[in-house]
Amino acid sequence: MKIFEAISKYGHEQIVFCHEETTGLKAVIAIHNTILGPALGGCRMWPFESEDEAIADAVTQSHEEIRRKWNVLEHRHRNGD
Repeated sequence: MKIFEAISKYGHEQIVFCHEETTGLKAVIAIHNTILGPALGGCRMWPFESEDEAIADAVTQSHEEIRRKWNVLEHRHRNGD
């Protein structure tokens, strides 16, 4: 997956990559939209087959699944939307 195409396609503000060497943790944080202020999201720990698969999952989850769940609840801190 091309990073900037993913950001453009789903309208993300940022995709952040983290790596903690001691534990081997690699993380992808996708921030969709913060226009309405603070937001909540979700976290998935999964042994993805590739970095591309992890990026695609973070982008689609932050754009679709998490936003839908918080919007259904009409929670004050939704997914930034």
